[in-house]
Amino acid sequence: MGAESFFVKFLPKGISRIPIENDYESYGYAGESEVFLLQLIENFTVYNIKCVPRSQYEFIINDSLILTVHSEESKVREISIEGCFSWFEECINEIYKLSMIIYSHIVRIELYHPQIDRELKSLDVKEFCEIISGLYKEKYEDYMKLYGVRGVVCLPREGFYNYVGRQNKKNNKENIQ
Repeated sequence: MGAESFFVKFLPKGISRIPIENDYESYGYAGESEVFLLQLIENFTVYNIKCVPRSQYEFIINDSLILTVHSEESKVREISIEGCFSWFEECINEIYKLSMIIYSHIVRIELYHPQIDRELKSLDVKEFCEIISGLYKEKYEDYMKLYGVRGVVCLPREGFYNYVGRQNKKNNKENIQ
């Protein structure tokens, strides 16, 4: 996650994150998941969600979000949805819609953040947006100072930086002429 992006994490109901000590990770998972990675991804098409594999555990959702699935033995342990600050408010709304489809039709999930103890089903879109906006307020303000790009729907990471690069080239050409 770079300066241009934020993420929202969800845990399937019954799964919790626990601290562990090993050379590779600082946390693990406790509990049993009821959904397999393949089930999650296959169900997206049923609900008209465009899902393009980026790697074995990363997927581009509707050309605008990056979904990462953490799994053990092919069972989903955590879902992370990454969005771009260039369309922050609308992006949070899209993450909420996607999470509600997952919650209502695929697997019960709960919003996960160490500072939050709220079940997803108890949140309406306004509350969800307020929580996520609050968590990333300072980072968003820093992003705006650095880039100032708003109202542009694009993928985080290289999607955003490619957009910024194209804009810089366009501006340079206009300045030369």
